[in-house]
Amino acid sequence: MITRVKALNLNFLGKDRPGIELLLKTKPRLLEDHALISCVPTAIHLPDHPNWLRLDFADIRTEDEIPKDPSPAFEAQIFSTSQADRIIDFVGRQHNRPGKRVLFVNCVLGVSRSGAVATFVRDLFILDPIVFRKENPCVSASPMILNRLRKRWLEVH
Repeated sequence: MITRVKALNLNFLGKDRPGIELLLKTKPRLLEDHALISCVPTAIHLPDHPNWLRLDFADIRTEDEIPKDPSPAFEAQIFSTSQADRIIDFVGRQHNRPGKRVLFVNCVLGVSRSGAVATFVRDLFILDPIVFRKENPCVSASPMILNRLRKRWLEVH
């Protein structure tokens, strides 16, 4: 069961904000005991793991930031329905695993993309908002990503 969710950055940003790469290097059992969603590629080259969902999407905060006719390269970076489905499926499976676990979500700075996914999970599993804010003081969720996750959840459930 997911009992906490933490948005992290990719690299170390000070003693109170360790990056996911540092955690993966220093805590080898992290993926055994907890779960991780990466919203950007990491420099850590570990084998695939059932408790690690790896995605890559751009930090787009609003629909207005998407060009009317985006190039194929730009379009490939827009948070998609497929990615929303993968996140929803992943967090559902992780939440149904026995035992308490933390879901770590990382992006480059641990603010917008990871903040949107973390906020969605917090709301989905009705996690304590005070604890969430204390553990994620820098989160400023991307409205576009958060809205797309919520919309997709409603469509499939």
